[in-house]
Amino acid sequence: MSVVWMRTKIAQSAKRITQIQKDHKKIDIKLQDIDAKIAEAHTPEVLKAGIPSSVRPSSQDQIIWVAEDFKFTQPPTSTQDIATPIPVSVTPQFAVHRE
Repeated sequence: MSVVWMRTKIAQSAKRITQIQKDHKKIDIKLQDIDAKIAEAHTPEVLKAGIPSSVRPSSQDQIIWVAEDFKFTQPPTSTQDIATPIPVSVTPQFAVHRE
């Protein structure tokens, strides 16, 4: 009787393992599909297509030259402070520029 019980349990375990392997394979395929979609979304062509046409490269007068040792110690407290130019020494080897 115990041998029959053991064989039944072994068969049940084998069925469960087979089902888990099938589920794992389905999840793995879905994961590969998601990875492919992410890779496609990060291609330069797709990223460029998402940029509005109003965005353009910065002009020369928008580039701010900042000294390497410049440290801004305190953030502005109001919008008036934001509009006030910050005195910085100009050194041509360092530029804040984003394209």
